[in-house]
Amino acid sequence: MSAQQPRKVPAEALLEVPVRLWVELGRTRMLAAEAAALDAGAVVDLEQAVEEPLEAFVEGRLFARGQLVLVDGEWALRIDEVLTAAPQAVGTADASGVRASAVERPSNGGAEGAGRTD
Repeated sequence: MSAQQPRKVPAEALLEVPVRLWVELGRTRMLAAEAAALDAGAVVDLEQAVEEPLEAFVEGRLFARGQLVLVDGEWALRIDEVLTAAPQAVGTADASGVRASAVERPSNGGAEGAGRTD
């Protein structure tokens, strides 16, 4: 019995594969007790300054940076910079960032990345 060679998939075929894209508004760190004590209406201060660009991720990898804008009553991301080097996985220390052309609306009511402290 001979081993089968892996079938080569044309790169163009990958262009039709759906991917998840999200935009991170900011992060913060807190103790578990502080997080557990949060009530509805609590305000959590994020480390990101308002004027700083937001980071967009595709499948957990930093892809682009841009500015939050309002388009037809919906939030969108205007891409200012697209990552040209090898993208970094979420949670890695990387000073460069990139933004994507669309903002995914998570099916969990917008809680994508909620509570993330990495």
